[in-house]
Amino acid sequence: MRIIVFGDSLAYGDYDEKGGWVARLCNGLYKGRPINHEDSYLTVYNLSVCGDTTKDVLKRFDVETKGRTSDEKDIYVLIELGANDCAYEHEKKGKLVEASKFKENIREMVKKAKELGAKPIVLGILPFEEELLDPCPWATEISYDNKSAKEYEGIIKEVCEEENALFLPMFDFFLENGHKELLSDGVHPNAEGHQKIYERVKAFLEEQKVI
Repeated sequence: MRIIVFGDSLAYGDYDEKGGWVARLCNGLYKGRPINHEDSYLTVYNLSVCGDTTKDVLKRFDVETKGRTSDEKDIYVLIELGANDCAYEHEKKGKLVEASKFKENIREMVKKAKELGAKPIVLGILPFEEELLDPCPWATEISYDNKSAKEYEGIIKEVCEEENALFLPMFDFFLENGHKELLSDGVHPNAEGHQKIYERVKAFLEEQKVI
């Protein structure tokens, strides 16, 4: 089995000494598995890049997946994107990736995953601590808000329903668990936040009989 993760800094693992939720997932999946046992073979590739939008990932999707999927039939593509896409760019007076284009990009990624023979799984978008992010302190040309995050997560859900892809909501889950205590800077999860995401993703994969 191969699990390929495409994401931004939230999936890359910023602000977590254990490497983020994807690294935690790797450790959790590898723990206790026999070495060199064909039935237990598993590889997890974290192909996340800080700052990426869906537009950025689409540019590298084919190249990144080509050498990692050619000899494997049991493949899953996890997509965790949208936080950067829905950011408001002040000079442009619009989103970094407008909603219609975001929908198109998510759909294209899902279709590309299927063309590989992979099963796509798309995560929702985390809520922001928006009072800290207007403007964003480390990128004052943009702002983040929860109305946009919720809207873009809705787009993800809609595409997944239309394309028969798995969707894992995150926005309400984080709100219900006190999202401000799970964020390090208003955008990125802290160690506790990454642990929450890992536990939710792992439980979902188990529920879907992926692992």
